[in-house]
Amino acid sequence: MATDPTPAVLAEVDNAELAAEEIARDGHTARRCLRCGGELILEPIGASYLVRCKQENRVVLTSRGL
Repeated sequence: MATDPTPAVLAEVDNAELAAEEIARDGHTARRCLRCGGELILEPIGASYLVRCKQENRVVLTSRGL
């Protein structure tokens, strides 16, 4: 049975999406991981990408392209 995401999870996803947009557009972002304050990095993988917290080595968001 699936549960609705918590406000904290939704905030983390929104933050990661904005970070990905900023990195793609500007090459960097000032946004940080909402859990630990670590640097968020964008890892392109073909037509997909990951937004990862560098400090925790934790994937925050994935996106799959066409």
